[in-house]
Amino acid sequence: MDKRAAIYVRVSTDKQTIENQLRELRQIAERRGWEVVHEYHDAGISGAKRRESRPGLDQMLKDAQRRRFDVVMAWAIDRLGQFLNRPTGHDTGSRNLRRRFVPRPAIN
Repeated sequence: MDKRAAIYVRVSTDKQTIENQLRELRQIAERRGWEVVHEYHDAGISGAKRRESRPGLDQMLKDAQRRRFDVVMAWAIDRLGQFLNRPTGHDTGSRNLRRRFVPRPAIN
């Protein structure tokens, strides 16, 4: 069965671009036979910002709760920032995301 993949990309400043991350992750998904069902991005937003300040991450977590994808692809876990390292026992979206996150080096 093919996996439904979500891609999450983030850069910390407006001077950086998400295009390199997107291009490589799309290629990996294609090689794996995964269907990219949605791409989420937060450009120019620090990973230290709260979920409410990161619209791409917030929407991805909502979609994770709704099981709209099977796996999350990201350039590296630090693109998700400090979010996954915070205790979030009440946050079903982040627990679902931790179980389904696949960083780029693991999926080459």
